[in-house]
Amino acid sequence: MPAPIVTIDGPVGSGKSTVGGLLAARRGYVCLDSGLFYRAAALAVLRAGANPADEAAVVRAVRSLDLEFRADPGGQYGTRVYHAGEDISGEVYGARVEGIVSSVSELPQVRAQLLEQQRRVIRRGGVVAMGRDLGTVVWPQAELKVYLDAALATRAARKWRQGRAAGRPSDRAEVQRLLESRDRIDSSRRHAPLKPADDAVRIDSDARTPAEIVDEIEALLHARLAPRAPPHG
Repeated sequence: MPAPIVTIDGPVGSGKSTVGGLLAARRGYVCLDSGLFYRAAALAVLRAGANPADEAAVVRAVRSLDLEFRADPGGQYGTRVYHAGEDISGEVYGARVEGIVSSVSELPQVRAQLLEQQRRVIRRGGVVAMGRDLGTVVWPQAELKVYLDAALATRAARKWRQGRAAGRPSDRAEVQRLLESRDRIDSSRRHAPLKPADDAVRIDSDARTPAEIVDEIEALLHARLAPRAPPHG
């Protein structure tokens, strides 16, 4: 039997990448952040000078992607992203990509292209996959689905601190405005909107450490995988 799949969905800044990375490291699983596929796609669009609303042009740009993901030993990004051997992490996590990634990710042909790439990794088993539609669209048969959330102000503060730590100072109010706009786009798009799966376990990350959340997820996973005792009688 392949090792189980855990999906962690939720909005930007909810802590998916941190929690998912820690859980994967603890269990020796592959860590797959689906958002990085879409951020790399958005960067390809920017580099090509394509209009994010022109689906044909966007698809042409995305087809050029040759992606590789590696753990970041320095911990600056969690996962480093490479395109054709070039480290594009700084640009992928940057504000320019942040401004168009939701528009790019809602295009059906882009999602179709990247969907199979994600499934190819996940179907091997032993994966913690984080994103916005992992439990609803990409891998709804996961053994455990988590929806991680936090208040908008909390998430904005996290993104603002991350930007400063990475040498990308920004206005905190502007960060919150961008997050609010992205929440609205992600939750209202026609294709694969951001929402919890019907059977997802919802966890609030506002006042909890990543380690505490991972402890809870591991307990949930253990309960899901524990053999069921036969009924008496």
